[in-house]
Amino acid sequence: MGGVLDSLLETLDAWSLAPNLRRLWIEYRDTGFDDIFDRAGLAAFPLQIKSTGNPEEEQIRVYFVNDDGKLYEFAWLGPREWRRGNNGDPIASDVRRGTPLASVIGGVNGVETYVFYLDTDSNLRAVVGNGGGWTVGARLPVTDMADDTSLAAVTRGKRNDTIRVYYQQTSGDLKLLWFSDGGWFASGGRVLTDPRRGTKLAYVNAIERWSGNNDYSFHLFYIAEWKTSYKIIHQSDILGSDIDQKVLSPDVRPDTGLAVVAWRGSGAGEYNLRLYFADPDGEVLEYGYSSAKGWDQKATKPSGTTSSMSKPLAAVTFSDDKGQNVQVLVKDGSAALVEMFATAVATMEKWDKPEVVNWNGLKD
Repeated sequence: MGGVLDSLLETLDAWSLAPNLRRLWIEYRDTGFDDIFDRAGLAAFPLQIKSTGNPEEEQIRVYFVNDDGKLYEFAWLGPREWRRGNNGDPIASDVRRGTPLASVIGGVNGVETYVFYLDTDSNLRAVVGNGGGWTVGARLPVTDMADDTSLAAVTRGKRNDTIRVYYQQTSGDLKLLWFSDGGWFASGGRVLTDPRRGTKLAYVNAIERWSGNNDYSFHLFYIAEWKTSYKIIHQSDILGSDIDQKVLSPDVRPDTGLAVVAWRGSGAGEYNLRLYFADPDGEVLEYGYSSAKGWDQKATKPSGTTSSMSKPLAAVTFSDDKGQNVQVLVKDGSAALVEMFATAVATMEKWDKPEVVNWNGLKD
């Protein structure tokens, strides 16, 4: 059935209805309409809340599309303490079904929240929060964006005032869009080739958060067909080095979600990565990397793992008196998350039992 409908869509290019039919078919093609909101993106980041006379407080924000087709915010205030962000109101309403998502803190002042999504006309936009409300920005200047693109974003600069966003073009190539000096620009740099069409993306700047200068260590991850299986490609772009690509060893689902976190290593300029993805059976695995030693020999299954299959993943990391902690989130239906939480990942790495977080059961 898929081949017939795909061929039919190829004959509709001259019709104004063709793009809408194509988007609808992409939504249905793999898993059916019941899973559209399951496959809509998930985005998260940690932030530090400061108040007079109190120590900094680590919190997390998570963005998702609810079954009403609008974009909402989860707020994590501490272990097992979830709330509905923005008083339970949507932060954007003009959202395409099944949209990918990406989020960062940065921009002109370095402190705005940017959540990237596709609107109902499949334009790439950012809704921007500054603590006093949310504003939907103008259409961003992307070219030839694929209907089934994923999104991934990071920041760079002393004040996080440069933003980089990757998306997939209709050719299958990955293209970079960046924000600097108050404006958006399409990158004239290298366009990546050979990713799987519809690949999920994960992206991190491994040095930015603690360097306090313009150093960078960008790490981009995507899926590619490799011989008789599917592999994760790791592309690194590190200041002072050539861009490098590496095929990672684990086999993965072709439609797996991807999520990555980074934190400072023990030596000067060293850092660690943890990459999360679904193995061919659909369970979430963890793959570790250090700038001093490279990738671990194999990926491992966390004791607190869960099944993710093709569902979107997001991950964040933060440190406290227990050490470096990691939170992995899996989209579970239109209005729920499955939370995997690990304490002291650099030492004992203790994983809690996965917890379901349901939007409808939370307080504002």
